[in-house]
Amino acid sequence: MPGREAVLWGRPTPPKDDAPRRSILHCLRMLAPFHEAIPEGEHALSDMAEGQRQFYAFIKGLYGEMYSDPAFFLIPQGEYDEYIQSRPPIEEPAENPHQTDPKESRLRNRFQQAIRFYAAYLYQLGARAHALEKGVLSLTPAQWQEARAAMEWPHLQGENAPRFQRLQALGLDERPEPQAVYITCRDFPKMLYGLWALCKAPESKYRYMNYLRADYRAALRGAPAAGDIFATLTPAVAQAARTLHSAMTAQGMKLYVKPLREITWGSQWKGEYRKEGRCAAGFYADLDAFTLCLYFGSPEKIAQVSARLHSQQPALGAWFDSKFPQRKCTCAHNVRVLLGDGPRRICGMACRAEILNPSPQDLQTALSILAQGPQPEETPQGGN
Repeated sequence: MPGREAVLWGRPTPPKDDAPRRSILHCLRMLAPFHEAIPEGEHALSDMAEGQRQFYAFIKGLYGEMYSDPAFFLIPQGEYDEYIQSRPPIEEPAENPHQTDPKESRLRNRFQQAIRFYAAYLYQLGARAHALEKGVLSLTPAQWQEARAAMEWPHLQGENAPRFQRLQALGLDERPEPQAVYITCRDFPKMLYGLWALCKAPESKYRYMNYLRADYRAALRGAPAAGDIFATLTPAVAQAARTLHSAMTAQGMKLYVKPLREITWGSQWKGEYRKEGRCAAGFYADLDAFTLCLYFGSPEKIAQVSARLHSQQPALGAWFDSKFPQRKCTCAHNVRVLLGDGPRRICGMACRAEILNPSPQDLQTALSILAQGPQPEETPQGGN
C-alpha cells in the first residue's frame, strides 16, 4: 500500500486538507510503535510473531490508503467543511459553550463512523471468532451475522454492503459454508494471528483501545504506560508531559489513563495523577497539543489559592485567575467562584485550572502552586 509512510508525521501532502483527512491522519499517528508481544497459547510463536507484523502492516496501510483516497472508502467529503465555513461567526465569550450544533454533530459523526467502520468490523470478527487454525479464522454463521449486525451504526444504516466490498478489495475473504464462515486475507495470509492476539487479549477496559492502536505490548499487560502516551506526541508536547509526570511521580502520585473510546479527530489522551483516591493534577494530550490541569475540588479552595497568590504577588495571582475560563452556560455544573479580580462563572464539573500548551515557565509555575496549595480533593463524579 504505497504512500503510508509519507503521511505519518507532519502536514498532509495530498491537495485537499479537510476534516475527514485530518481524522484519518489522527488514526494513523495514534498507532503504537510496533512491538511484538507473544501471548501464551496454542499457536506457534513464529506464526504469532509474523501475524502481528502483518496485521500491523495491514492496519497502517489501510489508513494510509484511506488518507490518499477517502472516496474509495466511502468517506463523505466536503459536506462537513462546507457547513463549518458557512456558519456565522460564534460570538465570544459563548453564552452556552456546552450546547452542541446538531447539524455539525451529525456531519462529523457521519464521516468519523465511515472512517472507523473498517477496523471496527475486523474487531467484531476477531472478538466473536471461536477458532484460528493455519491462519484461517472461523466463526459460526450466527457469529458472523452478529458481527455484521453490530456494524449497523446510526449514521451508516443501509450503506454497509459497499464497505464490506472495500474490505474484500483489500484482500479480506469471507467464505460462508453451512457449518462455519472462514475468514482469510489474500495479501497478508498470517495477519489474522495478529487480529486474534489483540481481540483475545486479557479482558480490561483498555482492550479495544489497545486494538485500535495495534498495541500488542499494552494488550498483553492490560493497560498503557506513560511511555506509550509520550511516544505518540511531538517532541515539545512529550517533553511537557514528561516534566509533569516526573514531578507527580516524585510526590508519590500514580498516573491513571482514561481509555480512548475511538481513535478519530479530536480524541485526546486524558491522564490524572492521584494519591489515596485524590486527584491533584492531570492533562489532556493530543498529538501536538497539551493542556495541564490543576484540580482543587471546590470553588472555595480555588478562591483560597487565588487570594493567597494575590496577597503574595499580584502578577502571579492574575496569571492563576486567567487559567479558569469563564463559562456563562446555564447547565447544572455552572458555579460562581471568587477570584482575586472579582467573581467569575466557571464550569464546576472538575473545579480545575486549565493551562493550554504551557511554556516551561508556565509548567514550573503551575507545579510550584500545586506544591503550595491546599490538599487536593477527590475528582467529582462525572468530571471531565
